Amino acid sequence: MKNRCWLGDTVSLQEGTYNPTKGEVTITIIKPGFNHSKSRFYPREVLKRDHKVFAGAKMFLDHASARERSEKPEGSVGNWAGQIKDLWVESDGRVRARAAVISESLKTQLANLASHNLQHQMGISIRAIGEGTPTKHEGVDTLMVESLLESASVDFVTEAGAGGRVEVFESAAPKVSLGLLTLEEIKTKRPDLLTQLQSERGGEGMDNKELQEKNDKLTRQAGEFDVKSKVSEDREKTLSKELKEAKDNLAKKDKEGVVAKNQMEVGKLIEASKLPKPSQERLKKQFETAETITDVPVAIEAERKYVESLTQPSGASNMGGSGGEDGDKVIDPKAQKEIQENLEKGFIRLGLDEKEAKIAASL
Repeated sequence: MKNRCWLGDTVSLQEGTYNPTKGEVTITIIKPGFNHSKSRFYPREVLKRDHKVFAGAKMFLDHASARERSEKPEGSVGNWAGQIKDLWVESDGRVRARAAVISESLKTQLANLASHNLQHQMGISIRAIGEGTPTKHEGVDTLMVESLLESASVDFVTEAGAGGRVEVFESAAPKVSLGLLTLEEIKTKRPDLLTQLQSERGGEGMDNKELQEKNDKLTRQAGEFDVKSKVSEDREKTLSKELKEAKDNLAKKDKEGVVAKNQMEVGKLIEASKLPKPSQERLKKQFETAETITDVPVAIEAERKYVESLTQPSGASNMGGSGGEDGDKVIDPKAQKEIQENLEKGFIRLGLDEKEAKIAASL
């Protein structure tokens, strides 16, 4: 007996699939074979025959929640990010497509993901209705998908595993209220249920007990839909959290890249200043997390003046008489000692211990 259910499987984006010039992304919508949990099997011939259900499908950012699907089954304009343009089937059975990206924020995100080789962290996930029959295939109890009937959307979602598949929307149908169903809706949307009821009893002449049993059965089925919708909504919250973490990591890496680049420039400027090593180390530490180098020249000049002030002994305006032939001045021992002491004090203020300060001052 055929079962009708919602299908939801995710395939990761691959590196190099986004074309920023055209604003287009090439995607794999669905692959033949088992899904991730092996609860369904997609035959290659079914995908080849029914792949056109995805033609022109809208693409949204993340699957809609159960409440959003109930209030806006057509989807939210604010989350509308792209649309399928070209559709084809590869020789290996994969359903592939070229999609136009209409969301500027998604264009930026795809470009950033590509620059960091993180495209595989984003996935493409379908929301489609199909029919299949429970069976055992390759030793596994599964649902053999026999037809794809309708596609609700093909969405951009967070991909949890590199290159893998994730069950994002497993049999998650909108919540059903039996009190609101009409016979026409059952005939249109679930003719298989009507056929099942008619085949079991012919649809006529049921007594009250039998009608109650059928009603109880339908009520249980509606309850199962509610449970699956709740599971799907919880999964969507998890995926939203993972997407936020991915965005935060990208921003962190961008900042680290800027800081690393600035560190190289800061190092060059400080080394070119020819300041004493302790001064250079102090300046490097001061700017080790700087996102701009604008203030570095100012800090270097301030440090230079500070060091020069340390070399001027108090009350030593005349440090000796004229010396040799080249006119060099000779510093008397008292002034030399005062300079040495001032240098040692200055290096101690810069963070050196007393022993290190003596060595640095004597250089």
